[in-house]
Amino acid sequence: MNSDAMIHWIIIIVDRGKGNKVSQFFQKEQIPVMLMIPGHGTASSKMMDYLGLDEPNKDILISMAFASATSGILARLNHLIQFCRPGHGIAFTIPLSGISKAASGRITQNLPKQEPKKEDSTMSNQSGQETSYYELIVTIINNGKSDLVMDAAKSAGCTGGTIVKARSAYSDEIRKVFRLTMPQEKEIVLILAPASEKLPIMKAICSVVLQKTGEHASVFSIPVNDAKGISPQL
Repeated sequence: MNSDAMIHWIIIIVDRGKGNKVSQFFQKEQIPVMLMIPGHGTASSKMMDYLGLDEPNKDILISMAFASATSGILARLNHLIQFCRPGHGIAFTIPLSGISKAASGRITQNLPKQEPKKEDSTMSNQSGQETSYYELIVTIINNGKSDLVMDAAKSAGCTGGTIVKARSAYSDEIRKVFRLTMPQEKEIVLILAPASEKLPIMKAICSVVLQKTGEHASVFSIPVNDAKGISPQL
C-alpha cells in the first residue's frame, strides 16, 4: 500500500457530551464515525486545576480516513474544538497496516479531499518511513487497579490518561480448563506520551504493578502520527 493510499485511525478524546459536537463535525465532513466509547480521565488534581476542569468523564471517538487527508481533517477539527487550549481534549492518528475491503469501501465512498500535511507531529527518515514523536501506551489491568498504573506512570513523568472499562473474553469452559481465576472485569488505561518518555513510563508501570499485585501488567505501545492537545508537564 503506497503512502497516499494508507488509512489512519483518527482518535479523539474530549469531555463527556462534547463527543456529539465532534460526531457532527465528522458527519459534515462525510467521514464515518466507527465508535463512540465512554471513558474516564485520570489527570491529577493539580493538572485539573490548571486546565480548569471539573468533568473527568470522557467521550472517545474513533474514525478512519486516508493518511493524506488526516492533517487537514485535524486542522479543521482543531479550529472547532481548540485542542491548543488546555483541557479541550486530544486528537491523534494511528496508521493501519491492513484493512478489510468492506471497511476500506466505507472510506473510499466518501473520500475527503486529499490535502498536503501542513503541521505534523512526525518526521520522515531516509527510508521514507514516518518517525513518530508520540506513542500511545496501552495497559490492560484488572478492574480497580488503574490507580496503580497511573501512579506509576506519573512517577515517570506522565500527566494523565484515559480509562476504558472492558471485559475479558474467556469462556466459562476455558476458564475451568485452565483454572483461570482472574476477574473478567478489566480496565484499559490509555496514555499519550512523547516517544522519549515511552520506555520509562512502561518500565514504571510494569515494576509497580508487579510489586503491588504480584501480577504482570499487559502493557504495549503504538506509534501515533498527528497529535493535537498534548498538555505541558506540570
